[in-house]
Amino acid sequence: MADIPQLLANYDALVGVALGAGLTYGFSALNRRHQEARENETRWYNTRLQAYSELLHVWTEELVLGVRAEQSTEGRMKVVRKLTAVSNQIQLVGTPEVVDAANTLNGETTKEIAKGKNYDDERIGHLFDAFIKAARKDLGHPSP
Repeated sequence: MADIPQLLANYDALVGVALGAGLTYGFSALNRRHQEARENETRWYNTRLQAYSELLHVWTEELVLGVRAEQSTEGRMKVVRKLTAVSNQIQLVGTPEVVDAANTLNGETTKEIAKGKNYDDERIGHLFDAFIKAARKDLGHPSP
């Protein structure tokens, strides 16, 4: 009978060790899931930022400066191809609001470029501002 208290003490110790190991494993797994989720959000954020920035770059550098200076059809089609490529990239990574704004901006701009016209600054400017506002909101930096 003297062995029963010792057996119970050993049992309590084993249960404590098993419980501690289980909790450690559980909290470690939970922490890793949260860390992976944060890393995934960061990757998507950086990808969206890069795509939105690329559209702004193509739009300002190629379209505003290039199309107005270069009136050739080949130059205009090069800009249309670049705008389409960036728009496709945004469709993969952007939020629906940004995708709609980018598609509207690129569609209207592309139509006018394809016709050989310089685009209407006021009308296209509003679409450009709408894209910037949607992109900033998506990235967590609302427009002032």
